[in-house]
Amino acid sequence: RLGAESLEDFAVSLARVCNEVGQELERRGHSSVGAFVVATLDSYHGHQPAAHLVRALVDTFPFTFDDRHMLCGQPIYLYKKAQLVVGELYHRFRGQDPRFAFEDGDALTAFIDNVICAVLRRYNAVCVSTSLKATIEQHK
Repeated sequence: RLGAESLEDFAVSLARVCNEVGQELERRGHSSVGAFVVATLDSYHGHQPAAHLVRALVDTFPFTFDDRHMLCGQPIYLYKKAQLVVGELYHRFRGQDPRFAFEDGDALTAFIDNVICAVLRRYNAVCVSTSLKATIEQHK
């Protein structure tokens, strides 16, 4: 596909993520990402905003999670990848471990896949251009 990342580029990025995470965990004395997350949550002493864990992931693993973008020369901070990780932790563990019952967990970015987009388009909640509509309907 035009503009798609090559397999080699993907492999290089994946290796960089693995190296960054491994090196930073080792530097901080954590045996796993899970140990890092638990230690980070424990450092908040009961005040558990999801935004703090998002920030910790971005600050600790910037290549992996710092997905800011520039728009008209201004940085736009989304941190979608970090929010999705924290959101998964929130939904999976909030009922079992109070450290994951983030007070702002419902404000995290929602995971959006093609099914949600298709439903929103079907019920006219999202409008697309005529050319995009033709491309979608031709299954391209």
